[in-house]
Amino acid sequence: MGLIGFIVWILVFFTTLVVLCYKAVELRTATIAIGVLLLVFTVFGNPSNILLAIYWVMFALLVSLNIPEIRRNYVSSQILKFYKAVLP
Repeated sequence: MGLIGFIVWILVFFTTLVVLCYKAVELRTATIAIGVLLLVFTVFGNPSNILLAIYWVMFALLVSLNIPEIRRNYVSSQILKFYKAVLP
């Protein structure tokens, strides 16, 4: 892949994230966009197997956040519990 190819893919990824955040798209749309980008990276990017496995596991965690029950029970409840403990 080379260093230049790696830098180009990092720039494409961060540009996609910045545009998604700037446009304030919903979680499902952002997940689909990142999934398409990851699929294109898998086909054309020639990444190493370990790096590719890490990216797909991170994407699977992002997909799991799209399920409201999982998000409420494991993420939101923990954050709210922390805020209740910190606030006076």
